[in-house]
Amino acid sequence: MLSSSTVADAVQYSRSRLLRWRIVALWALLVATRLVAAPLPGAASVVAPALFLALALVLLRLWDDLADLEHDRAQHPQRVLVQSANRRSFAVVVALGLLLMVVALLEDGRRVAVYGTLLASLGLLYHSGLRTRVPRAVRAGLVLIKYPVLVFLAGAGPSRQACVAGLALYVALLVYDWRDDPELRAAPWPQVLLGGGVGMALIAWLFLVGGAP
Repeated sequence: MLSSSTVADAVQYSRSRLLRWRIVALWALLVATRLVAAPLPGAASVVAPALFLALALVLLRLWDDLADLEHDRAQHPQRVLVQSANRRSFAVVVALGLLLMVVALLEDGRRVAVYGTLLASLGLLYHSGLRTRVPRAVRAGLVLIKYPVLVFLAGAGPSRQACVAGLALYVALLVYDWRDDPELRAAPWPQVLLGGGVGMALIAWLFLVGGAP
């Protein structure tokens, strides 16, 4: 069973890092992009992709924060995960949650493969030597690919319409991230453009060919 301190940390983390207008707005943007990319036949059919996107967003947000602990210790020492003694429990939740989410994709083997590639790629960017070797501006552009990929996994594409929607989502998030992060604004422009350019190319390929080799 979870200890009372773990539950308390989870509640505090949810309040401080998940129940925020920016996260809710991001979820709404993902759902809207999904609807634009591939309209659904009725309101009831929106529920499943909206829930999938919400759960994925929560789990990836938590994974991001766990991966950024070293940075947050210096820049945001007040954050819950920095101060928590229960980080292993959070890591277990992320691992199990991301593993179980594959159940929602089992009817489409191609989307399962894309999902596996996404998790493997994030794992490399977060926990391998690439974390320090790849400039932060480039890594930021690569990490943001996860959001259009989630829209694809929620049933959008492959199609030209989905490609336009996925690219628009990515560019909007890239610009927002750049404006919101002083470290990215201070990064050399070639690095910013490299990360964004690679991201756009990968997203276009995904939404046009559906992850086929």
